[in-house]
Amino acid sequence: LIGADDKQQLEQLTQGEFFDVVFDATGNAKAMERGFEFIAHGGKYVLVSIVRDTISFSDPEFHKREATLMGSRNATVEDFRYVEQCLRDGLIPDAALN
Repeated sequence: LIGADDKQQLEQLTQGEFFDVVFDATGNAKAMERGFEFIAHGGKYVLVSIVRDTISFSDPEFHKREATLMGSRNATVEDFRYVEQCLRDGLIPDAALN
């Protein structure tokens, strides 16, 4: 997200529905807080990054959307090697990552 009107642009792009899955890997508390604004009704918000700050969000808004919040876990070197091998073997389509 890049500007003051980004929410309006995304709202138009999605006909006001926003996104089924919002994925944040920024490690930036403000970006992580803003991500809650873009979850569709019944959507998921996945936080992969870890930040030492406290983040907050509107509880009534979150519940109104009936959203799910998911956090990452610590991965091991073996986990990363496995994912890398799956990418090489074509088991994970790399086009899905763009």
